[in-house]
Amino acid sequence: DAGTEANRTSLGPLLTGEGYRAVLGRRSLLVTAAFVRRVVEELLLARIKEDRPLQALACDPPATLPALRALLVGSWWVCGGRARRRCPEAMLRRIRRSGGAHLWRNPAFERTASSAEYLCRGSPSAGAELG
Repeated sequence: DAGTEANRTSLGPLLTGEGYRAVLGRRSLLVTAAFVRRVVEELLLARIKEDRPLQALACDPPATLPALRALLVGSWWVCGGRARRRCPEAMLRRIRRSGGAHLWRNPAFERTASSAEYLCRGSPSAGAELG
């Protein structure tokens, strides 16, 4: 099962369909957002420009990993890598200063996301934020 040690990394569930289903099963904004951030950084080799659309996506994620990847590649808030949209220069400087470390974990987002879980409950769709 997706919770076993063989299906996890130190960063969370593997970036596979099975790992994504396990994440969706948790029904957690933080867990889903962290997984999506990893997909952007590790599978798409891209970056997230803004957290608000990420939060909206975490509230109403696609059902499959391929659908998630396709949505991310076409999203205005994902840049660099396979997204083929240039990242803002200020963002690139910040990444270079950090030594290129994985940025999938954003403490500022994590501080606000737990209090923002309520956003998901009443949200019929996150589509307006995503496109």
